[in-house]
Amino acid sequence: MQMIDKVALAIEGQDVLDDEDKYRSMAVAAIAAMREPSAAMISAGLVQSNRDDIDLTENEVAGIFQAMLDAALQEGKETGGLGGILLKPKGGAI
Repeated sequence: MQMIDKVALAIEGQDVLDDEDKYRSMAVAAIAAMREPSAAMISAGLVQSNRDDIDLTENEVAGIFQAMLDAALQEGKETGGLGGILLKPKGGAI
């Protein structure tokens, strides 16, 4: 599945219980959906690492990418920036 499709499905699958935070909750869903990089994203990371004379494996590139997205998700939690967003699957219970 292409990354754009993964993100679209993640956003579609969110019911936001607090309308005030709907865009933040969609952003969280989108970032979380991107956590697993696509093959094209890993390839792009490998190409860039080779340009910078850094020898990384596919797993190392994916791990770096995941760590960066985990940090982005954690930023909101640490600063309270998620504002108590409560997410649930569309049509599902919490």
